[in-house]
Amino acid sequence: DQNAARSAAALLDAARRRLQYWDISDEQIERLERTGKAEKDVTLYSPTGGWVTEKSVVAGQKIMPGDPLLAVSDLTHVWGDADIYQSDLPYVKVGTPVEITIPNWESKTFTGLVAFVSPTLDPVTRTAKARLDIDNAELLLKPEMFADARFSYPIGEALSIPEAAVMRSGEH
Repeated sequence: DQNAARSAAALLDAARRRLQYWDISDEQIERLERTGKAEKDVTLYSPTGGWVTEKSVVAGQKIMPGDPLLAVSDLTHVWGDADIYQSDLPYVKVGTPVEITIPNWESKTFTGLVAFVSPTLDPVTRTAKARLDIDNAELLLKPEMFADARFSYPIGEALSIPEAAVMRSGEH
């Protein structure tokens, strides 16, 4: 019967669409269509690559669409927060180059740029937060690490001589 075939096709399309809404891959849907057997377990694939930095699901837990399961992060570029003293704020702007060192890796440096400077100061420390975008291609920087940041900004030209070259005459 033609109506039954149309109903079956519509039901199949609806089931396929529902699986797609749950981010079931096309390969998994094709396998279900080929075998015709329901699967008890379903593998969910992340839409992005990276490293799992947070897990909020356990084996056997019931999940619903939209429930967060894992946090996946790309750690090849990381953000850092730096405290900028009030007196240094005129020199630190978005785009200012920064060099990061980790206390126990004195010889290793990481480079980045200032991505954001907070418009407000912390009333206790009298510092503003600057968000740093840091290249981490070797994946050596980990979330929540402490580091030292050195900002590079032009201070203009001036005559500079060694202190030992100054002859003090008492008044001059």
